Amino acid sequence: NKTRNLARGRIVRSLRQSGLTVKKLLSRDRDEVFVKIAAPQDKLEIMAEIMGLSLKLKAKYGGTTAKFTRAKRDRFVGAGELGIFTSVERQQIIFYTIQEKPSAGGAGLDVRDLMAQKIIEKVFPLHEETARQQLILTWAKRWFAPQPLTEIKDYFGEKIALYFAFLGYYTQWLIFASAIGIPAVVCQIIQGFDNSLVPIYCILLSFLVTFFLEGWKRRNAELAYQFDSYGYEEEEPVRPNFQGIPKKGFYSEQGDFVPLDELSGRLPYVEESVYFPREHRHRRYGIAAAVVILMIVIVIVAATAILAFKFLLQSINSKYGVVAAWANAVVIIVFNGIYSKIAVALNEWENHRTETAYEDALITKIFLFQFINSYISLFYTAFVMYGENSERAQNGTMTLWGVKQRICKGDSCMDELALQLGSLFMTALLIGNLREVGVPYLMGKLKMWMEDRKMRKQSKTGVIKAASVAEKESKLAFYSSPFEDYSEMVIQFGYVTLFAAAFPLASVLALLNNVVEIRTDATKLLIATQRPIYRRASDIGNWFKILEIISFASVLTNLGIVLFTSNAVQKLFNLSFGQTILLGFVAEHVILITKWIIAEMIPDVPASIRKKLALKKYIAKVDRIADMDLRKRTSSASKPRKDSVVSEGPDSDNYEEDDE
Repeated sequence: NKTRNLARGRIVRSLRQSGLTVKKLLSRDRDEVFVKIAAPQDKLEIMAEIMGLSLKLKAKYGGTTAKFTRAKRDRFVGAGELGIFTSVERQQIIFYTIQEKPSAGGAGLDVRDLMAQKIIEKVFPLHEETARQQLILTWAKRWFAPQPLTEIKDYFGEKIALYFAFLGYYTQWLIFASAIGIPAVVCQIIQGFDNSLVPIYCILLSFLVTFFLEGWKRRNAELAYQFDSYGYEEEEPVRPNFQGIPKKGFYSEQGDFVPLDELSGRLPYVEESVYFPREHRHRRYGIAAAVVILMIVIVIVAATAILAFKFLLQSINSKYGVVAAWANAVVIIVFNGIYSKIAVALNEWENHRTETAYEDALITKIFLFQFINSYISLFYTAFVMYGENSERAQNGTMTLWGVKQRICKGDSCMDELALQLGSLFMTALLIGNLREVGVPYLMGKLKMWMEDRKMRKQSKTGVIKAASVAEKESKLAFYSSPFEDYSEMVIQFGYVTLFAAAFPLASVLALLNNVVEIRTDATKLLIATQRPIYRRASDIGNWFKILEIISFASVLTNLGIVLFTSNAVQKLFNLSFGQTILLGFVAEHVILITKWIIAEMIPDVPASIRKKLALKKYIAKVDRIADMDLRKRTSSASKPRKDSVVSEGPDSDNYEEDDE
């Protein structure tokens, strides 16, 4: 404890020496010290220039964004006021100052290492009450109003703003998906699950999915320009946790290390970077992949065991199958939670250089598992089980784990698949919303209540001091990023699209859920959790690639359900098994080619954004040329003429020109 207290004293001194404002507060129960860190305006401007922070220019200077410099501060929006930096920009500058080396004006603190050593308990930005209350009124409480994305970005940062933009766009798309899904639902109610309208619905939905993905690319490009994060990955800083050896060289835009050992004698300055050998990285990737495969095998065994349990219950009483379906849904949620922790540990061990690379790798690991965990039982019901009146039923009954497989009633398993999908979908919606908002909020309240109760017992009068804002917020749950929120939406997207033929009602339920989800997620961030640490992003990362994979797979799964799980098409056209396979092959090619043509015809970046990006580059180029010209003229003006005499004595009047 003595060693830690000495380290804590050095931390406070380092923060003050860097020019930050530090205020120490003792908690009301005297077991914690809160160190509140701020920065005066001049320090904010100095560090903003050092870190190369981009700010919005005034309209007369082009209205785009440019790197902030104090010499040109009047060109930026908000100049002459305290509002030149937004709330999230101030947070960004202060965090940068805390971690930057002292020679560059920082405190030189490795925050993650200090937390690992238990010298620091938590690091989090405080909510700003005025801005928070404004967002509660204009966002969390206004259910059907457009989301204030700019205000969300200015308070939480681009990463969280992009998540809510995606969630809003996806929810709007679900309106169209529901519009074509409702007639299919009505037809299922009247004619049963095996009806002729479902194939038409699936074809329309597959094209609608393509329009959704292409539309989001364009919307993402607009937001990335608006948020000034377009092409952010090219200049993304190194993760603090990235480990390696110092080596002369640099990293390319693609993340490849370019060594400069041979040029060190010929260049005036050679950059030194942290280098992690490729063979070490590949070895770690291989071990991590083996662990992921092992976990997938475990979940497959667990899923088949639950199916066997379901067949056993249904052999006792057909109504007991619902119990097994709900049990399956709960097991899926539990496995997802356990595996997520394992995946995070593996990802840390792999040692990724940037935050984007780290998160993209984590997305891949998580979804590989979640895809199997969430959908395996549905694939089994759709493509392995069969109806009692089908041709396959005549060949005998299969067993699973020694338990006789239950045969679906009627000609197909469409009813069974719809029931199972509905159970999974509803369980995920109910438990997900409760876990996201209810649990963090109640846990924060419980911690405060327990502390109040303890202090009242220790107090002679029973009167206790009110908790400070910092104390109250320290009891709230930590929110790192919208990773789990994206995961929830992508899994939901799979339920809506992969098995649309069996459960067209999924799009309607997803729409209703997401209308609530937007506001509950907003409430969670504004009330139930600590204010997140700033994270920058230009897109939604590998989640988009996964959405594209699901879009492709949904064509195959829905064709399989329509042609093989359901008997509607075979009965309608009196097709043999071979003819059905041929029809599926032709239909799959036609649909996928049409989706590809639609995707190619729609530009990823709108023409207006391309022009604005070109204008931004042009203004930056003109500014560079003007700065170079000014330096040349200043340099030539300061050089003495050949016929002049320059005195270098102590009484010389040859002073240096003030560098603006």
